[in-house]
Amino acid sequence: MNNQNNQVLDPQLINPGSQNDFNNQTPMVNNPNNNRQIKQSGGNGFLKFLIIVLLICCLGLGGYIAYSKLAPLKEEKAQDAEEAIQQVKIDGNSILEAEDIIKTFETAFNDHYSKFFGFIYDKNEVKGKGFDKYAALYAAIYEYLEESTNVTYVANSTVKAKHKSLFGNSVMYNPSNLIAGDNFNVTYNANTNYYAYQRVGDGAYFYPTYVTFNESSSISKEKIEIVKRVGYVEFSADHTKMEIYKDKAKTAKVGELPVVEGAFSPDEIEAKFKSSLAQYKYSFIKGRDHFVFESITRTK
Repeated sequence: MNNQNNQVLDPQLINPGSQNDFNNQTPMVNNPNNNRQIKQSGGNGFLKFLIIVLLICCLGLGGYIAYSKLAPLKEEKAQDAEEAIQQVKIDGNSILEAEDIIKTFETAFNDHYSKFFGFIYDKNEVKGKGFDKYAALYAAIYEYLEESTNVTYVANSTVKAKHKSLFGNSVMYNPSNLIAGDNFNVTYNANTNYYAYQRVGDGAYFYPTYVTFNESSSISKEKIEIVKRVGYVEFSADHTKMEIYKDKAKTAKVGELPVVEGAFSPDEIEAKFKSSLAQYKYSFIKGRDHFVFESITRTK
Protein backbone atom coordinates (compact mmCIF):
# COMPACT_ATOMS: atom_id res chain seq x y z
CA MET A 1 0.00 0.00 0.00
CA ASN A 2 2.80 2.35 0.95
CA ASN A 3 4.76 1.44 -2.21
CA GLN A 4 1.79 2.26 -4.40
CA ASN A 5 1.30 5.60 -2.79
CA ASN A 6 4.98 6.55 -3.32
CA GLN A 7 5.06 5.90 -7.14
CA VAL A 8 6.24 8.81 -9.29
CA LEU A 9 3.88 9.37 -12.18
CA ASP A 10 5.37 9.75 -15.68
CA PRO A 11 4.25 12.94 -17.25
CA GLN A 12 3.64 11.21 -20.55
CA LEU A 13 1.20 8.92 -18.87
CA ILE A 14 -0.76 11.80 -17.55
CA ASN A 15 -1.10 13.51 -21.00
CA PRO A 16 0.58 11.48 -23.69
CA GLY A 17 -0.02 14.09 -26.41
CA SER A 18 1.14 17.17 -24.57
CA GLN A 19 4.85 16.63 -25.19
CA ASN A 20 4.31 15.92 -28.86
CA ASP A 21 2.19 18.98 -29.24
CA PHE A 22 4.88 21.09 -27.67
CA ASN A 23 7.56 19.55 -29.82
CA ASN A 24 5.47 19.92 -32.97
CA GLN A 25 4.68 23.65 -32.52
CA THR A 26 5.84 25.80 -35.47
CA PRO A 27 8.23 28.53 -34.40
CA MET A 28 7.15 32.17 -35.18
CA VAL A 29 9.36 33.29 -38.07
CA ASN A 30 8.99 36.17 -40.66
CA ASN A 31 7.05 35.09 -43.78
CA PRO A 32 8.33 36.87 -46.95
CA ASN A 33 4.97 36.44 -48.70
CA ASN A 34 3.15 38.28 -45.92
CA ASN A 35 5.56 41.21 -46.12
CA ARG A 36 5.08 41.45 -49.89
CA GLN A 37 1.30 41.67 -49.52
CA ILE A 38 1.59 44.38 -46.89
CA LYS A 39 3.95 46.40 -49.07
CA GLN A 40 1.69 46.03 -52.14
CA SER A 41 -1.35 47.13 -50.17
CA GLY A 42 0.49 50.17 -48.84
CA GLY A 43 1.75 51.09 -52.34
CA ASN A 44 -1.73 50.99 -53.88
CA GLY A 45 -3.09 53.31 -51.20
CA PHE A 46 -0.32 55.84 -51.77
CA LEU A 47 -0.91 55.77 -55.54
CA LYS A 48 -4.62 56.45 -55.08
CA PHE A 49 -3.84 59.32 -52.73
CA LEU A 50 -1.39 60.79 -55.25
CA ILE A 51 -3.98 60.59 -58.07
CA ILE A 52 -6.60 62.36 -55.94
CA VAL A 53 -4.13 65.12 -55.09
CA LEU A 54 -3.27 65.57 -58.78
CA LEU A 55 -6.95 65.74 -59.74
CA ILE A 56 -7.59 68.38 -57.09
CA CYS A 57 -4.61 70.39 -58.35
CA CYS A 58 -5.83 70.16 -61.96
CA LEU A 59 -9.34 71.28 -61.01
CA GLY A 60 -7.96 74.15 -58.98
CA LEU A 61 -5.65 75.23 -61.80
CA GLY A 62 -8.50 75.06 -64.33
CA GLY A 63 -10.74 77.12 -62.10
CA TYR A 64 -8.02 79.71 -61.58
CA ILE A 65 -7.38 80.02 -65.33
CA ALA A 66 -11.12 80.42 -66.05
CA TYR A 67 -11.50 83.00 -63.29
CA SER A 68 -8.42 84.92 -64.45
CA LYS A 69 -9.98 85.25 -67.92
CA LEU A 70 -13.61 85.92 -66.97
CA ALA A 71 -13.06 88.18 -63.96
CA PRO A 72 -11.37 90.99 -65.93
CA LEU A 73 -14.20 90.92 -68.52
CA LYS A 74 -16.87 91.21 -65.83
CA GLU A 75 -14.90 93.92 -64.08
CA GLU A 76 -14.39 95.80 -67.36
CA LYS A 77 -18.12 95.66 -68.18
CA ALA A 78 -19.06 96.81 -64.70
CA GLN A 79 -16.52 99.62 -64.92
CA ASP A 80 -17.83 100.72 -68.33
CA ALA A 81 -21.39 100.77 -67.03
CA GLU A 82 -20.35 102.72 -63.95
CA GLU A 83 -18.38 105.21 -66.04
CA ALA A 84 -21.34 105.69 -68.37
CA ILE A 85 -23.61 106.45 -65.41
CA GLN A 86 -21.06 108.78 -63.86
CA GLN A 87 -20.67 110.66 -67.13
CA VAL A 88 -24.34 111.66 -67.06
CA LYS A 89 -24.50 114.18 -64.26
CA ILE A 90 -27.94 114.75 -62.84
CA ASP A 91 -28.09 118.50 -62.36
CA GLY A 92 -29.47 121.71 -63.84
CA ASN A 93 -27.28 121.30 -66.91
CA SER A 94 -29.21 118.16 -67.81
CA ILE A 95 -32.41 120.21 -67.98
CA LEU A 96 -30.65 122.74 -70.21
CA GLU A 97 -29.49 119.95 -72.53
CA ALA A 98 -33.05 118.67 -72.78
CA GLU A 99 -34.28 122.20 -73.45
CA ASP A 100 -31.73 122.53 -76.25
CA ILE A 101 -33.15 119.42 -77.92
CA ILE A 102 -36.66 120.84 -77.61
CA LYS A 103 -35.48 124.14 -79.08
CA THR A 104 -33.98 122.29 -82.05
CA PHE A 105 -37.27 120.46 -82.63
CA GLU A 106 -39.46 123.51 -82.15
CA THR A 107 -37.38 125.49 -84.63
CA ALA A 108 -36.99 122.82 -87.30
CA PHE A 109 -40.57 121.55 -87.20
CA ASN A 110 -42.04 125.05 -87.08
CA ASP A 111 -40.96 126.06 -90.57
CA HIS A 112 -44.08 126.07 -92.74
CA TYR A 113 -41.97 125.80 -95.92
CA SER A 114 -40.86 122.35 -94.88
CA LYS A 115 -42.91 119.23 -95.45
CA PHE A 116 -42.09 118.34 -91.83
CA PHE A 117 -43.94 121.38 -90.51
CA GLY A 118 -45.72 120.29 -87.31
CA PHE A 119 -44.29 116.75 -87.54
CA ILE A 120 -43.87 116.33 -83.77
CA TYR A 121 -47.41 117.58 -83.05
CA ASP A 122 -49.39 115.75 -85.72
CA LYS A 123 -49.68 112.51 -83.70
CA ASN A 124 -50.63 111.80 -80.13
CA GLU A 125 -47.20 110.30 -79.59
CA VAL A 126 -43.90 110.37 -81.46
CA LYS A 127 -41.15 108.10 -80.12
CA GLY A 128 -37.41 108.25 -80.61
CA LYS A 129 -37.42 104.60 -81.61
CA GLY A 130 -39.31 104.57 -84.88
CA PHE A 131 -38.72 108.27 -85.55
CA ASP A 132 -38.86 108.94 -89.30
CA LYS A 133 -35.24 108.81 -90.48
CA TYR A 134 -35.65 111.71 -92.90
CA ALA A 135 -37.37 113.84 -90.27
CA ALA A 136 -34.48 113.01 -87.93
CA LEU A 137 -31.91 113.99 -90.56
CA TYR A 138 -33.86 117.18 -91.24
CA ALA A 139 -33.85 118.07 -87.51
CA ALA A 140 -30.10 117.45 -87.31
CA ILE A 141 -29.19 119.58 -90.32
CA TYR A 142 -31.79 122.35 -90.09
CA GLU A 143 -29.82 124.85 -87.99
CA TYR A 144 -27.00 124.77 -90.54
CA LEU A 145 -29.27 125.58 -93.50
CA GLU A 146 -28.78 129.31 -93.63
CA GLU A 147 -30.66 131.39 -96.18
CA SER A 148 -28.38 132.10 -99.12
CA THR A 149 -28.56 132.53 -102.88
CA ASN A 150 -25.31 130.58 -103.18
CA VAL A 151 -24.75 126.87 -102.72
CA THR A 152 -23.60 126.20 -99.16
CA TYR A 153 -21.89 123.15 -97.69
CA VAL A 154 -22.13 121.34 -94.37
CA ALA A 155 -19.68 118.65 -93.23
CA ASN A 156 -21.15 115.19 -92.69
CA SER A 157 -19.29 114.94 -89.37
CA THR A 158 -21.10 118.06 -88.12
CA VAL A 159 -24.53 116.71 -88.97
CA LYS A 160 -23.70 113.28 -87.57
CA ALA A 161 -22.62 114.75 -84.22
CA LYS A 162 -25.82 116.78 -84.01
CA HIS A 163 -27.91 113.72 -84.90
CA LYS A 164 -26.20 111.74 -82.12
CA SER A 165 -26.83 114.47 -79.57
CA LEU A 166 -30.55 114.46 -80.41
CA PHE A 167 -31.34 110.77 -80.73
CA GLY A 168 -28.42 108.81 -79.32
CA ASN A 169 -28.80 105.24 -80.61
CA SER A 170 -32.58 105.42 -81.04
CA VAL A 171 -32.35 106.45 -84.69
CA MET A 172 -29.61 105.13 -86.96
CA TYR A 173 -27.75 107.84 -88.82
CA ASN A 174 -27.29 107.36 -92.56
CA PRO A 175 -26.11 110.32 -94.67
CA SER A 176 -28.32 110.74 -97.73
CA ASN A 177 -30.07 113.22 -99.97
CA LEU A 178 -32.92 115.04 -98.28
CA ILE A 179 -36.02 116.46 -99.93
CA ALA A 180 -37.83 118.30 -97.18
CA GLY A 181 -39.72 120.77 -99.37
CA ASP A 182 -39.14 123.16 -102.23
CA ASN A 183 -36.89 125.26 -100.06
CA PHE A 184 -35.01 122.38 -98.47
CA ASN A 185 -33.43 120.27 -101.18
CA VAL A 186 -30.18 118.90 -99.75
CA THR A 187 -27.79 116.62 -101.59
CA TYR A 188 -25.09 114.47 -100.06
CA ASN A 189 -21.78 113.79 -101.81
CA ALA A 190 -20.15 110.60 -100.55
CA ASN A 191 -16.86 111.47 -102.28
CA THR A 192 -16.41 114.79 -100.48
CA ASN A 193 -18.40 113.73 -97.39
CA TYR A 194 -20.30 117.02 -97.47
CA TYR A 195 -23.92 118.11 -97.81
CA ALA A 196 -24.73 120.80 -100.36
CA TYR A 197 -27.86 122.97 -100.33
CA GLN A 198 -29.33 126.27 -101.46
CA ARG A 199 -32.05 127.90 -99.40
CA VAL A 200 -33.78 131.06 -100.53
CA GLY A 201 -36.08 132.90 -98.13
CA ASP A 202 -39.11 134.97 -99.13
CA GLY A 203 -39.13 137.41 -96.22
CA ALA A 204 -42.71 136.57 -95.28
CA TYR A 205 -43.78 137.27 -91.71
CA PHE A 206 -47.43 136.34 -91.33
CA TYR A 207 -47.46 132.64 -91.98
CA PRO A 208 -48.88 129.73 -89.94
CA THR A 209 -46.81 128.99 -86.87
CA TYR A 210 -46.74 127.15 -83.57
CA VAL A 211 -46.34 128.83 -80.19
CA THR A 212 -45.03 126.94 -77.16
CA PHE A 213 -44.84 127.78 -73.47
CA ASN A 214 -43.20 126.01 -70.55
CA GLU A 215 -45.54 124.33 -68.09
CA SER A 216 -43.37 122.20 -65.79
CA SER A 217 -40.27 120.02 -65.65
CA SER A 218 -39.06 117.11 -63.53
CA ILE A 219 -35.86 115.11 -63.34
CA SER A 220 -34.94 111.73 -61.86
CA LYS A 221 -31.95 109.41 -62.07
CA GLU A 222 -33.17 107.89 -65.31
CA LYS A 223 -35.50 110.38 -66.99
CA ILE A 224 -36.29 114.04 -67.61
CA GLU A 225 -39.83 115.15 -68.36
CA ILE A 226 -40.73 118.61 -69.62
CA VAL A 227 -44.35 119.64 -70.15
CA LYS A 228 -45.23 122.30 -72.72
CA ARG A 229 -48.35 124.12 -73.80
CA VAL A 230 -48.64 124.25 -77.58
CA GLY A 231 -50.90 126.31 -79.83
CA TYR A 232 -51.31 126.64 -83.59
CA VAL A 233 -51.74 130.15 -85.03
CA GLU A 234 -53.05 131.34 -88.39
CA PHE A 235 -53.50 134.90 -89.62
CA SER A 236 -56.30 136.51 -91.53
CA ALA A 237 -55.75 137.43 -95.15
CA ASP A 238 -55.42 141.14 -94.29
CA HIS A 239 -53.04 140.34 -91.38
CA THR A 240 -55.19 142.16 -88.85
CA LYS A 241 -56.25 139.16 -86.81
CA MET A 242 -54.77 135.92 -85.56
CA GLU A 243 -56.72 132.78 -84.70
CA ILE A 244 -55.39 130.36 -82.11
CA TYR A 245 -56.13 126.60 -82.23
CA LYS A 246 -55.04 123.59 -80.25
CA ASP A 247 -53.57 121.91 -83.31
CA LYS A 248 -53.00 122.25 -87.04
CA ALA A 249 -56.10 120.15 -87.74
CA LYS A 250 -58.12 122.93 -86.04
CA THR A 251 -60.08 120.47 -83.92
CA ALA A 252 -60.65 123.16 -81.30
CA LYS A 253 -60.40 126.92 -81.57
CA VAL A 254 -59.02 128.55 -78.43
CA GLY A 255 -59.58 132.17 -79.34
CA GLU A 256 -58.41 135.08 -81.47
CA LEU A 257 -56.48 138.29 -80.99
CA PRO A 258 -55.97 141.45 -83.07
CA VAL A 259 -52.65 142.05 -84.76
CA VAL A 260 -51.60 145.46 -83.57
CA GLU A 261 -49.45 147.53 -85.93
CA GLY A 262 -48.40 144.41 -87.79
CA ALA A 263 -46.78 142.89 -84.72
CA PHE A 264 -47.17 139.33 -83.58
CA SER A 265 -46.86 138.87 -79.80
CA PRO A 266 -46.72 135.31 -78.35
CA ASP A 267 -46.70 136.87 -74.88
CA GLU A 268 -50.29 137.99 -75.30
CA ILE A 269 -51.32 134.48 -76.31
CA GLU A 270 -49.60 133.08 -73.23
CA ALA A 271 -51.29 135.58 -70.92
CA LYS A 272 -54.80 134.95 -72.21
CA PHE A 273 -54.91 131.40 -73.57
CA LYS A 274 -52.03 129.33 -72.17
CA SER A 275 -54.20 127.12 -69.95
CA SER A 276 -56.52 126.33 -72.89
CA LEU A 277 -53.80 125.23 -75.29
CA ALA A 278 -52.84 121.63 -76.03
CA GLN A 279 -50.41 120.01 -73.63
CA TYR A 280 -47.42 117.89 -74.64
CA LYS A 281 -44.93 116.01 -72.52
CA TYR A 282 -41.35 115.60 -73.68
CA SER A 283 -39.46 112.63 -72.23
CA PHE A 284 -35.70 112.19 -72.26
CA ILE A 285 -33.71 109.14 -71.20
CA LYS A 286 -30.14 108.76 -70.11
CA GLY A 287 -27.69 108.13 -72.95
CA ARG A 288 -24.02 107.28 -72.63
CA ASP A 289 -22.87 110.81 -71.90
CA HIS A 290 -26.06 112.89 -71.84
CA PHE A 291 -29.85 112.70 -71.99
CA VAL A 292 -31.42 112.06 -75.39
CA PHE A 293 -34.92 112.32 -76.82
CA GLU A 294 -37.27 109.45 -75.96
CA SER A 295 -40.75 110.66 -76.92
CA ILE A 296 -43.24 113.48 -77.11
CA THR A 297 -46.80 112.69 -76.03
CA ARG A 298 -49.94 114.79 -76.18
CA THR A 299 -51.59 114.68 -72.77
CA LYS A 300 -54.40 117.25 -73.26
